[in-house]
Amino acid sequence: EQATALLEHYHDKPARDLAIVNLLLRTGLRTIEVVRANVEDITYKGGKRVLMVHGKGRDEKDSFVILTDKAYQPIEAYLRSRGKVKTGEPLFISTSNNSKGERLTTRTVSQIAKQGLRAIGLSGREFTAHSLRHTTAVNILRAGGQLEHAQAVLRHANPATTQIYTASINEERRLQTATEELLDKLY
Repeated sequence: EQATALLEHYHDKPARDLAIVNLLLRTGLRTIEVVRANVEDITYKGGKRVLMVHGKGRDEKDSFVILTDKAYQPIEAYLRSRGKVKTGEPLFISTSNNSKGERLTTRTVSQIAKQGLRAIGLSGREFTAHSLRHTTAVNILRAGGQLEHAQAVLRHANPATTQIYTASINEERRLQTATEELLDKLY
């Protein structure tokens, strides 16, 4: 519900901001990965549209996230609003007077996410651009995906890193089943 509210918040905001937040929520990208993305990094693999990712601790773009239609459409709208874009250009550019047309910074991406989170009532320090990565993982598991699926999307080398997301899912399931309520039927 909160992810939907966040996306709805951005529908009347700049196309770039919607594209960024939508991308963060649907792919689990880190802010640095969003910043490093170039226009030509959107390509196809095995018949699927992907964004090649220059991941954390990597020297090259050797990983990818799949861009579903819902992930890609806001990016496409944003790129159309920019006009003619060239190979080698950053996927997301600044609109500020000081750095207009230049690559965004991780701080700007974080501020865009934080502004939206605050606007929908999530103003605690724990609600950040990185928390959208956590939302991606939990929602994959919530939708029936396996731990390995979440690990692949988040590009975690170690499954133990992804394992932390199962705790919140297990708690949700425990509250839904409320096994103790079975006892109320007995006595």
